[in-house]
Amino acid sequence: MGARRKSRELVLQVLFHMDSQKRFEPEMFELFCRVFPPSQKTEAFCCNLLNGILEARSGIDSLIEQHSSNWKMSRMGGV
Repeated sequence: MGARRKSRELVLQVLFHMDSQKRFEPEMFELFCRVFPPSQKTEAFCCNLLNGILEARSGIDSLIEQHSSNWKMSRMGGV
């Protein structure tokens, strides 16, 4: 499996963890990595991807809610 694919999988897991804890902070990524250490190849791309998602989160959530019929983000599952 390629490093970028593995990074994207890890980011999805981290985002799920953040959503379940209702804490969207970079420190949550550090905590996750202490328990499930990523390889050096994947960690840098993971950080960049996660930081980009966290910066754009409100816009992403807004787009998802805007394009989902009769669903608010609070009613949607984590994944």
